[in-house]
Amino acid sequence: MKRTAIEAFNETIKIFEEQGRTPEKCTRKRLRSHIAEIHESRTKLEQELRTQALDNPEIDKRMNSLKPDLMQRHKI
Repeated sequence: MKRTAIEAFNETIKIFEEQGRTPEKCTRKRLRSHIAEIHESRTKLEQELRTQALDNPEIDKRMNSLKPDLMQRHKI
């Protein structure tokens, strides 16, 4: 789902960049501001995905270490 969001950010950036080619100076400045915000949001999302990908193995390891204890308690 987050990968789809990154793709949506990329498409949005393309749209704003295409609109940024208009001759109106004020419009271009405003669009550049939007493009910068979108780039920043995409970067944050990509970092969040990297962090989550790094955390997942540790979480799996902890869950697996708890399974024997849970099985023992279930028997009791």
